[in-house]
Amino acid sequence: MLKNYFKVAIRNLLRHKAYSLINILGLSIGLTCCLLLFIYVQDELSYDKFHTKSDRIYRLKYEINGFNLARSPLPIAPHLTEFFPEIENAARLYNRDASVEVRDEAGNKKQFEENRVFFADSTIQDIFSFIYVAGNPKTMLKSPYSVVLVEEAATKYFGDENPIGKTIYLAGNHPFNVTGVIKDFPSASHVRFNMIAPFDNLFDIEQGDGQQLRERLNQNWVASHLYTYVLLKEAESAATANARFPEFYDKFVPEPIKIGQKWSLFPMTDTRLYANLSAEPEAVSDVTFVYIFSAIAILTLLIACINFINLSTARSLQRTKEIGMRKVLGAWKTQLVMQFLGESFVVSLAAAFIAAGLSFYLLPSLNTLTDKELVYSDFLTITNVLIFLGLVLITAVAAGIYPAFFVTKIDPANSLKGILSNKGRSGLSFRKTLVIVQFTVSIILISGGIIVYQQVNFMRNRPMGFEKDFIINVPLFSNNFNNAFGGVEGNMRQRMNTFEDEMMRSPNVLASTLSDNPLGLGSVYRPVVPDGHTREENIIAPVLSVDYDFIDTYGLSIVAGRDFDKSFGTDHLNAVLVNESAVKDYGFGSNEEAIGKKFTVEGNDCQVVGVIKDFHFMTLQQPIGPLAFRVSVANFTMFSIKIHPENLPATLAGVEQVWIKHFPEKAFEYTFLDETLAASYRNEERLGTIVGYFAGIAILISCLGSYGLIMFLAQQKMKEISIRKVLGATIGNIVVLLSKGFALLILFSLLIAVPVVYYFMDGWLDDFSFRINIGPGSFLLAGGLTLMIVGLTISYQAIKAAYSNPVSTLRNE
Repeated sequence: MLKNYFKVAIRNLLRHKAYSLINILGLSIGLTCCLLLFIYVQDELSYDKFHTKSDRIYRLKYEINGFNLARSPLPIAPHLTEFFPEIENAARLYNRDASVEVRDEAGNKKQFEENRVFFADSTIQDIFSFIYVAGNPKTMLKSPYSVVLVEEAATKYFGDENPIGKTIYLAGNHPFNVTGVIKDFPSASHVRFNMIAPFDNLFDIEQGDGQQLRERLNQNWVASHLYTYVLLKEAESAATANARFPEFYDKFVPEPIKIGQKWSLFPMTDTRLYANLSAEPEAVSDVTFVYIFSAIAILTLLIACINFINLSTARSLQRTKEIGMRKVLGAWKTQLVMQFLGESFVVSLAAAFIAAGLSFYLLPSLNTLTDKELVYSDFLTITNVLIFLGLVLITAVAAGIYPAFFVTKIDPANSLKGILSNKGRSGLSFRKTLVIVQFTVSIILISGGIIVYQQVNFMRNRPMGFEKDFIINVPLFSNNFNNAFGGVEGNMRQRMNTFEDEMMRSPNVLASTLSDNPLGLGSVYRPVVPDGHTREENIIAPVLSVDYDFIDTYGLSIVAGRDFDKSFGTDHLNAVLVNESAVKDYGFGSNEEAIGKKFTVEGNDCQVVGVIKDFHFMTLQQPIGPLAFRVSVANFTMFSIKIHPENLPATLAGVEQVWIKHFPEKAFEYTFLDETLAASYRNEERLGTIVGYFAGIAILISCLGSYGLIMFLAQQKMKEISIRKVLGATIGNIVVLLSKGFALLILFSLLIAVPVVYYFMDGWLDDFSFRINIGPGSFLLAGGLTLMIVGLTISYQAIKAAYSNPVSTLRNE
């Protein structure tokens, strides 16, 4: 019996190739979208679960005066295992950039500028799951000045040679012996390595007095520059350990700095989607994206199923005689249902094979859109295959169940005459409802994509309050502790001045200055005591270390007081500039009244000499808060160079030549500030692009459904159309007759979609401190696009019906 069902199903599909192709195409597109987004969502949910002890690994979360940080102070980790019986082990990870030099036997040198250079306690091997390729795991990270490389780095430095025992030089001239090689972590990891060296050696490669820096940080319970991971004992609870942290503070943390501090253990496997912390080692996402893409996958498949239903019911009208004959010959209702479900299953199975191939072909494009490294074969597990087959089965039943029951309601007497019964006609309102659902989903996706685009465009074009075009940032040091504690000594300062003087001789170099961070991406937070406040309040604020010409180079505006001035002789010791938000938040009164106020930075008593007009020193997701500026030469780590827009390659080559002359130990690298700022909105751009693509897919599938419904209406009204033509109706009259209902359907869809989109998109926009207002334009544009595209789709069938010969239709009347 089943064999007969499938034989008849295949015969019918082959007989009506165009109808079958449209049905299979619609379902295959829906299944492809669903499969690709399933792969994306599964990857997001799998982050950090490759560690064998992932359910017991936690990272220390640090909260201080409203700031939530992924990093934590250095002295905490050594005390965790001795205080908390729940903790089995703890380890610190410090991430920095570094210049890496490799020398061969002939003395030839190769220089690389690397990020993801980590320094770690040897206990990290007991917490994370490393796959060892070479070397002895028992001795790795335990010998001073040793280093463990990932495979890719080992190949880059030494080719096919055995790297064990080789030497690399970090930060110019510090030799490290390669003692091991490990495989890189999978892409679904919140932390990635290029190399790992012993934690104690991180101070030895810093500029200046490394021992003094080590002693300072070992006593500093506020400065947060590293990550602390812990491994809980089996069957122990993080909640139990978190409840004991107040006792931990009382025992170890100095009294004056306890106020406003809170530590807790956060599950490592939740870092990717739920942490929402500052200073992560890698870019993270948000669970909201998982919800959005899951919803898009379900909705896309839903409208594909609706499309199948509409086309199937429309097609069934041409099979009324077949259905009537089967009923007359004794076919049961169940047999007819199984027959049509069999056809649905065949279509779904064909669509599944196409979807599997399309998803394999399109996965690289998804990787480009999402900045991932997804590999198709990684998801070909038995579980995933069964899930996909289950999805195909559900799709077949969902798409075929209504057409199957629809045909069983057709009266055999009328069907043999080719007349559609009233029961069959009553299904029209249901199919209209389905089309409204399709249009609603399409309008939701289109208008949502428009709003995301408008917000991203708003952020890209909103004035930041400073000049950002044609400014390159050139790091003087690799990203390290010098950014916070300083490492510029007298000789280095002289080299910096000489470099600037020689570089400024070029007419294409317009200005140059120094700071500890690029403008627009935040700053190092330091303990401050504004006038009228006390040290016990534990106030921390972003403090930019800048050179005397910083304000002019970036075009910042002084609204009260003065700029830093070398002629005063003491500005580098006790002068501070603050922004307008600092004046308001710290209760300084007016901008003019703020001049002369005391402002202590890290124990150094300073005085406010000027007030800067507020500007966006952080991304537009965050509000403008207090900011202070100091001339702190020791903390300078970056040149900001304003160059002429013409002949950029030659200008950059000239700057590089001067750089190599004065800083041969540091590879020359640069980034354009405007490009760096634009990259900070990459997640939002990615969301808008993906929503836009799937909006296009949704409207495509909806058009197929509309085509099915207009075909149904044309057949239902064929006699009416013929009579109207005989009575003098024009082609235009007939097209309007068949098409006007779709305008109402789209209008109903728009009315449903508007409140849904407004509710969700307004909530999404609330995450931005600076945002657009949602206006009617987005919805009108989405509705207009839908109407135009659907109108073009249905026009063909409407015109075809209008040109039909009324004689053929009315022959039997």
